[in-house]
Amino acid sequence: MGLRTRLAHHRKDHRFIGGGLVALLLIATGLFYLVQRGRDLPTALVTNRVLLFVLWYANVVLIVVVLFVLLRNVIKLLVERRHRVLGSTFKFKLVATYCLTCHNEKLKTAGLVLEKLDATGRTDAVAHAARLGVIHL
Repeated sequence: MGLRTRLAHHRKDHRFIGGGLVALLLIATGLFYLVQRGRDLPTALVTNRVLLFVLWYANVVLIVVVLFVLLRNVIKLLVERRHRVLGSTFKFKLVATYCLTCHNEKLKTAGLVLEKLDATGRTDAVAHAARLGVIHL
C-alpha cells in the first residue's frame, strides 16, 4: 500500500489528524526548547517560556478548529438554501437534532429510531411529522 493510498484512507480519521497535531506540537516544542536553551537563560525562565508556547499553540489550534467547523456549517447551509434542499433552515435543523435526542437506539421513543436513517431519511421523517402536525416548525 503506497503512501498516497494510506493518506487517502486516513483522511477522515480524526485520531490520525489529532495524532499528527500532537506530533507537530511535540516537534515544535522540542525545537523551541532547544532554541531557548541555547540562549543561556535560567532553567525556570526556559520552562515558563516553553509552557506558554504550548498553551499558545493549543489555543491557536482550538480556535482554528472551531472556525473551520463554523464556516463549514455556514457554507453547507448556504449551499443547501441555494439548491432549495428540504430542511435547510436553522430552525428545521435544530428541531431535527432535538428529535434525535429522544428517538435514538437507546430510548426508542414511540418505537421510532432516527439514528439508523441517513441524513436524507431523517430530514424526510421530520418533514413528514411536520406535515402531519405532530411537530410545528
